[in-house]
Order: sequence, then C-alpha cells, then structure tokens
Amino acid sequence: MAKIDIFSTPIYKFRVIQNTIDEAIVESKQLERLERYKEWKCEVDTTFHLEPDVGKLNDCLEECLFPFVFDYLSCLIHNQTLTMQINGFWINRYKEGSFQERHSHAGNSNVVSFIYMYKTSENHSALRFHSPFDITLENVRGYSSLEFSHERHDFLLKEREVLLFPSYLHHSVHPVDPQGERITLSGNINIT
Repeated sequence: MAKIDIFSTPIYKFRVIQNTIDEAIVESKQLERLERYKEWKCEVDTTFHLEPDVGKLNDCLEECLFPFVFDYLSCLIHNQTLTMQINGFWINRYKEGSFQERHSHAGNSNVVSFIYMYKTSENHSALRFHSPFDITLENVRGYSSLEFSHERHDFLLKEREVLLFPSYLHHSVHPVDPQGERITLSGNINIT
C-alpha cells in the first residue's frame, strides 16, 4: 500500500490481490442494474440511485477494505476503537464521452470514501482530485504570475486498484476517449 499526500490530504492507493470483489460484483448482479441517473449532467450508467444489494458484496467490501481503512486512519486517531460501516456503494460505467462532474461524498456521516477499479481499457479516463484550496489559489493567481502544481492531481487506476480518500475531497472524471471504458465501484464508509 502506498501513501500519497496531495493538497496536504492523505490518499491511500492499493491493489486488491485476490479478485474476490470482482466475483462479488458479478454475483450481486449489480452490473445488470446499471441505468442513467437523470439528475446527473454526465451520461454515466450507474446504480447510485438504487438501493444497493447489501449481501455478499457488502461483506466482501468490509473484509477487503476495512484493514486498509484502519491503517489509513491510524495516523490520525490513536488508541481508540473504531467502528466502521459501509454507508452505501454504487457502480458507475463510463463509455465514450461520459464523464463525472466535480463533486464530493461529504454528508450522511461519511468519513472515508473509496473507488475500486473493476474494469478499464487502455483509453480510460483519469480520476481527478481537486485541491480544497483551489479557489484561494485561483484568487492568488490573479495577483501573481506564480504557477501552482497542487491545484489538482490525476490518477489512472488499473484494474483491482483502490483509492481511499476523505469524503470531503472534491473529485471528477475526465470524459472517456473513443473506445474507452471504465467501470468503478465507489462508496462511503461511516466511522465512529
């Protein structure tokens, strides 16, 4: 597991060795439930607005992710017992031209969010994290010729790679190139 600090915000990136999450996705039949969510401006097929199948897939996510979430938070919280719970998850399928507008997962007691790359192609789109300070940086740029390298950070995830990040961090997905495809499993984790 690699710790990557961006915008003074820790992001954890790691690869799931076994394909247990993949198997649980297929078994849950979530891919068959993908459809357009009319409230999003992007043209992404998703299960975001549907009730998740909280059976084996939920259990699998807890088993695979929670040890990493504990490690992720251990640098922030010492000597405390943490209770973790998946607080919703969904699948997004991005095809040619589809994208995801800038958003965060803040709210509903979400503390940590995750993105799991289920399927990707060579031409898939990047996941972009935006600095929480980008408005300030934009204002400073208006008064100075300084260039800032930490306004955003792009990730091109490989299959079975996961990103853990604070739910408040804004992110987006670039438009997918022709013949490109990416399918992600995203969700949130509540921690008490």
